[in-house]
Amino acid sequence: MRDNIYSGTATGKPTDDGSLMALIEGNRGGDLFKGYKSTPDATPVLMVFEAGNSFVPIRPGQGAKFTVDVAARRTDGSSSTSAGYVFAGVIRNTGGTMAVEGAITKTVIGEYATDAASLDASVAVGASGIEVTVIGVAAKTYGWNAVVRLQEV
Repeated sequence: MRDNIYSGTATGKPTDDGSLMALIEGNRGGDLFKGYKSTPDATPVLMVFEAGNSFVPIRPGQGAKFTVDVAARRTDGSSSTSAGYVFAGVIRNTGGTMAVEGAITKTVIGEYATDAASLDASVAVGASGIEVTVIGVAAKTYGWNAVVRLQEV
């Protein structure tokens, strides 16, 4: 999420201002971004984040450690199945050029065995920031949700 906007129930350590959770932008903390997408087939698609962007931006001159939690759930048919993935990496923006420091790691938390051969998610650094691509299953609709956490310096 950007600019300390939160659209859910906050939980966590109380802060001095009485709120339950503080999201601090910039070099004092981090930002959260929520993404979503629906896939009716096995075509790879980019998830959509705030303001309709298909990426999570990194400000020029900044670096960030990021984690991306991705969840999928089948939303049609009689079989409601799920999948989950976690990604982590470090990104920098030097003069408008994005680069990954090291490699982005991926952990498959779980996938429905019958759909595991097709169902997938990936994270990459594009020209504008962090991009999350999801792939569904032919003739099955999956709903996808992602939360990107940035710890920017």
